[in-house]
Amino acid sequence: VPLHTRFEALVDGTNGNTTLKPVHATLGTTSFTTAGTVFKHDGDTKRTIELTVHIADGEVMDLLRLASKSKPFLSGRIQLDSKILIPPLEQKVAEKLILDGKFSIRRGMFLQENVQDKVDSLSRRGMGQPKNRELDNAFSNMAGKFRLEDQLLAFEALTYDVPGAAVDLSGSYDMAADQLD
Repeated sequence: VPLHTRFEALVDGTNGNTTLKPVHATLGTTSFTTAGTVFKHDGDTKRTIELTVHIADGEVMDLLRLASKSKPFLSGRIQLDSKILIPPLEQKVAEKLILDGKFSIRRGMFLQENVQDKVDSLSRRGMGQPKNRELDNAFSNMAGKFRLEDQLLAFEALTYDVPGAAVDLSGSYDMAADQLD
């Protein structure tokens, strides 16, 4: 995924610790800003990365390309605010990554036809028109607060709505085991 950045960094010449002033970046078609530090505590062999990221209006597919090895399953517009922490541990980044934030997706469309057909059916039934095939390609909206740690993505609150129906959820997704709770 193409990444273009423009930033200013302040590097401490005595220890290599780096402060990133606002980084203005574009990932695919999604523009975002981030700021934070890359530092090493005395005794650590690796550096810690602490960042905040803000996406005002991005494309969900750009982020899904980073998060999954398979093709993106959803398109739509995303707003995201998150803290990112990568501690100086020996594991792979995916295993030690900690995220804490909130998001909203609007005008979401599932890219697998069988999934979007189920969403369309839910919307038609919710509007009391289960046989009206003209009600097609219903947009999905989602929002929630999340925390990712130890490859467990926990949702404190997750809302999902389509025309005619709304669902409020909480739970978790174990990324390593590919299990939803």
